[in-house]
Formats: sequence, structure tokens, C-alpha cells
Amino acid sequence: MAIDIDALIAEQKKYLESIEPVDVPVMLGGVLVTVRIPFVMPPVFTELTDKYPAVPGVAADMSLWFSLTNVTRNYPDISLIVGDDEDDLLVVRDKAVFYRWTEIYDSLSDEDKSNLRAAVWGMHIWEPAQKAKAAAKALPKDLPLSDLVDAAVAGVV
Repeated sequence: MAIDIDALIAEQKKYLESIEPVDVPVMLGGVLVTVRIPFVMPPVFTELTDKYPAVPGVAADMSLWFSLTNVTRNYPDISLIVGDDEDDLLVVRDKAVFYRWTEIYDSLSDEDKSNLRAAVWGMHIWEPAQKAKAAAKALPKDLPLSDLVDAAVAGVV
């Protein structure tokens, strides 16, 4: 039986598109605000991690191939929510559009920054690893490859 690669890609795309943003409460200017961190697709995340490699000697980076701090600090499409208002952090200055996330990130407490880094790590590293572990445990050890592919396409794993 041939592997239905199109079906596998479609299921993966469907899964990635279903990942919800993560909301992280932080203190900004004495106000509790929500930072909404959207999931970015793997090519965008890879571009970020390639641009910000691990910093030698930084504990958070030791098990990663990238700087978690710099990736979080430069993460795209973050928004702030206060009550019913949401701000995409884009402003126009001198006829150019600026994204204010790095300015906001730099002004936050170490605890808030740590929580934001944990959210990025959880979305892109921890959750996919947990999903893979659960799928591996759900399969019989002697399952033929064709059955494995069928199970994946059916959403069993």
C-alpha cells in the first residue's frame, strides 16, 4: 500500500492551523495586561531560530539550538489586550510602520519575561514533543508501517 503523503500533509496543516494563541498576563505601567502570543508556522519559527542562535553559557539555551530570550523578544504578531481592547503593536512613525513588541518586552519584569519565554517554548517545543510521545505510546510495538500511516491519517495517533 502506498503512503498517502498528501493526506499526511493535509492533516499536519490542519493540526498546525488549529493551535490557539497563548495569553500571558503581565504588568505593564502598573496595569495588568494580556500578551497574546500567536502560534507561528514552522518556517517562520525556523527563520527566527536561525536568526537567533543559542547563546553560549545561557542556561535556557543549553538544551535548545536557539536563544529563547531573543526569539521571544523578536516574536512576530504579538498583541496586547486590556479589557475589550486589543492592540497589534504597530505604529506609524515618519511614514514607516514600527512593531513595538521589543520595546514592551524590554520594559517587563524578569518574571514576566520568563513566563513569556515559557509560552513560546511550550507552543513550539514542549507541546509537539508531548504529542509525539503520546502517539508513540498508543501504537503496538510491532505495527507495520502501512498501518501506522493509516492510523495517523485517521487521527488515531
